Amino acid sequence: MDVSIDAQQQRWRRNLEVLRAVAPALAGRLEGLGDDQQIALEATGGGFLSARVTAEDGTAVRLASARNPVVEARRWVGGRPGADEDKHTVVVVGFALGYHVAELLDRHVGGLVLVLEPSLATTAAALRCHDFTEALRLRRLMILAEVDRTGVHQALGERNVELTLGTQLAQHPASARAFPAACAQLQRDLSDYLQYIRSALGTSLRISAITCDNILANLPYYLRNGGIDDLKDRFRGRAAVCVAAGPSLRKDVHRLAEAKGRMVIIAVQTVLRTLLTAGIRPDFVTSLDYSSLSRRFYEGLGALDDITLIADPKVNAVVPESFPGPVRLFRNGFADGVLAELAETRDVLPTGATVAHLNLYLARYLGCDPIVLVGQDLGFGENLYYTPGVPLHQAWAPELNRFNTLEMMEWQRIVRFRAHLRRVASNDGRSIYTDAQMFTYLQQFDRDVAETGAAVINATAGGARIAGTEVMAFEEVLRRFAAARADLAIPLPVRRPDADERFERAVECIARRQRELDRMEEICRQVLEPLRRMTDALDDPGRFNRLHERMDPWRRKIDSVRGVYRLVADVVQLAELKRAQADLALAARDVDEITERREQLARDIQYVSLLVEGIEQLREALDRAVVRLEAGA
Repeated sequence: MDVSIDAQQQRWRRNLEVLRAVAPALAGRLEGLGDDQQIALEATGGGFLSARVTAEDGTAVRLASARNPVVEARRWVGGRPGADEDKHTVVVVGFALGYHVAELLDRHVGGLVLVLEPSLATTAAALRCHDFTEALRLRRLMILAEVDRTGVHQALGERNVELTLGTQLAQHPASARAFPAACAQLQRDLSDYLQYIRSALGTSLRISAITCDNILANLPYYLRNGGIDDLKDRFRGRAAVCVAAGPSLRKDVHRLAEAKGRMVIIAVQTVLRTLLTAGIRPDFVTSLDYSSLSRRFYEGLGALDDITLIADPKVNAVVPESFPGPVRLFRNGFADGVLAELAETRDVLPTGATVAHLNLYLARYLGCDPIVLVGQDLGFGENLYYTPGVPLHQAWAPELNRFNTLEMMEWQRIVRFRAHLRRVASNDGRSIYTDAQMFTYLQQFDRDVAETGAAVINATAGGARIAGTEVMAFEEVLRRFAAARADLAIPLPVRRPDADERFERAVECIARRQRELDRMEEICRQVLEPLRRMTDALDDPGRFNRLHERMDPWRRKIDSVRGVYRLVADVVQLAELKRAQADLALAARDVDEITERREQLARDIQYVSLLVEGIEQLREALDRAVVRLEAGA
């Protein structure tokens, strides 16, 4: 190793040049380090670089051996727990001076090495010690330095598929001694993120076909109105209160009456009946529920002409059917793909984990500032799961008696999943229980708040702490932010006068998609046999090459149905995930050519087979959509 100052600077400049391309935010933060923040590197007798840092407890800790840090790194890499496990991603907590990371990159062929480092200064020192440009450029090395939980979420989103292939965690001893609390927090943040993506990905895969079916069932409503575009920034600068159905809502529900006409009130559908019973009429109600049970939220409510439903097009069709007031659906790419010849430009809202996230997105779209969260508990602050009076309590009514109270059923609902309970910080400085599902929702809120330009105030009494929000009592919110009472003048959605004609044209669009599906299925079934023959011909290079050449026309044919191919991929998202996972797993292994081809063919056969299943699912869903359109539903 060249330990001269010039060599250190050259390595630093080369690393920074690549970081500016692959991680510009990190590069900018590293370049902003002052001289007083740099770690002094020292040359050792063995011709290496080492350094000391001041630990969290004030003691001096050496980041790498002063005798031979390379040998030290080799011992650590080979001796770490699970060193022989076949995991795509190795997460190293602690960059130190990077010797162990350089050694790990040499041994961990093809997979991702993710470094979590609590210190920017240490990161800069490691980049002066080693040239990581190739690993950074190939995106085999990813560095997260001095980031909080939100930063972990934002940085890792693009690597989710890789993280699903298996993750091994290893903590560097010197870093753990120097920054024990910070390293432990980074490790917890990563663990939380892995839980989050497993939950989110599992839900997405489980309901992908249901989602597409719901979108098709909602085509009549999608075609009748012009979406949400005329609401863009409609209430810029006015405060909004987003009402969720957490148990704490009962503490502030009476104060929501004071917000009417002074703040934009956006409520989740599950709390609508509770608000109406209290004499509070929200301005907007949101829904993205996939279940047909959503019908019960609107039964017997009477006309709601002054309340607008904003629904994700993925919502179960009973929601727009049952809602007794104006309905708006925002843009959806799958619907536009089905109605390609009829598709129009319209705005879209992000897809969130829950309807409460949709509340936040709508408030942001309306231009509201600040955005106030009420009833967003995300935990069990008082050992309650639901707000008193929700429809589910009515469903429980036959089971209630003096030996089985509502409070007991609420607690049973919580402890039924005791293995998934965990403690989180609350708004009032205590800690409360939450479960795995709600913790996933909490992490999504942390990300969303970080990306929201408006101020977000958490006025949920005793709920879980959401990063980036200001905690404030709702009474204080009303005093500081509620404007003078006024008519908010919410426009009604524009109903298309040519709806019947559009329905007819939509049926024609679907007929075209059906013909394209027939063509795609024919291609897929004809491709499967050559793929199987190629598998059998792996030991005969001449025959294999001849069969491979015959595949080119089929690739061109599949390109001819590219539009409907994307629709099928939405229906069977599992096919896309398995294909991506297979590609990444193969790229991370050093295998011979025959093995590589065999695994690629197995990947393609599985992928095409899943597409055939998706084609049949989509065909049946399109048939059901035609029935609804022809009935004018």
